[in-house]
Amino acid sequence: MTPEPREVVAERLTSLMRNVGMLGSESIVRVESSVLASEQRSRTVRMELTYDKRASVAPESVVVKDFFGEVDEHQWVLTEREVRFYRDVVPTLAGMPGLPRVISASMRGSEGAPEVVLADPGDVLPGDPVAGISMEAAVLAVDLLGHLHSRTVDDAKLYSAPWAEVVDSQSIEWLRQEAGEALDGFLAERGSDLPRRTDEVLRRAVAGRLKASMPVPLSDLGGGRFSLLHGRPDADALALDSAGRLAELQGWGRLSCGDPVMDIAWLLGGSLSIADRRAHEETFLRSHIAALRTGGADIDSIAHRDRYQGALLVPLLHNVAGTIAEPKAVLRRRATAVVDHFGW
Repeated sequence: MTPEPREVVAERLTSLMRNVGMLGSESIVRVESSVLASEQRSRTVRMELTYDKRASVAPESVVVKDFFGEVDEHQWVLTEREVRFYRDVVPTLAGMPGLPRVISASMRGSEGAPEVVLADPGDVLPGDPVAGISMEAAVLAVDLLGHLHSRTVDDAKLYSAPWAEVVDSQSIEWLRQEAGEALDGFLAERGSDLPRRTDEVLRRAVAGRLKASMPVPLSDLGGGRFSLLHGRPDADALALDSAGRLAELQGWGRLSCGDPVMDIAWLLGGSLSIADRRAHEETFLRSHIAALRTGGADIDSIAHRDRYQGALLVPLLHNVAGTIAEPKAVLRRRATAVVDHFGW
């Protein structure tokens, strides 16, 4: 795509920011851009702004995420999901902590391709998946996810949205079958990275023989209460400030609808240290239950814990099936969590 002339960018940003009340009579006259990130389907740029007159409350910069139009079908689905989240969902979650302020989101931006313009969160860095996250970041992330889940629990409009991936019993059963076909190869390649008894638990899981020690069958995870899910709240989806505090939850391309406990299991099982998860798991689950109840959901604490236990298996099965390939440290944390709950 051909970049817009800078004066056109300045004029367009002025109009967009006035529309959402971020600017008064001042106008942007100069834009300097620097690339923050370039990925397979998008490029994120910080735009430093100069105004025609002193603007005491106007932002010094904004962040623009340009999505590439020429990507494969799967990447395009992720792009549409992310843009629609910023355009259609974020406005309904006004005031929720940890979400970016959206200035504009369109499937046909300035150059005909999808584009999102956001308030600049400042100097933040993604978390490190290998190192994992601190307890402080985990507390804030669970709180943020709890807000998201409580605001959207049992919202039929979101569940039926054609662009939202639905994690239901059918998709969980598909995952179990795919993992079963790939399990021998996975264990041959990565089994040495895993704690003792992981192979036994996985073989029982893909064969459907965990039921005796699993109060909620794996397939039932997709058949109960649902909410909007982040989908992949990994460490690198957590934007941290210079002090390591959670500033923003990013990476919304995997947005989905399903059992709210899936987000919590994905986060704690893969990103929190083994020692911290073991010590504080129950506290996090109680916090999540409290958040869901504020949204009007009647949550049974025992059933919630049972569903969390099953949900810990899901990202591990994704690794087995090859739909994701996480680093050794993350995989070991996930496998340890599963063995802790199913290792007899």
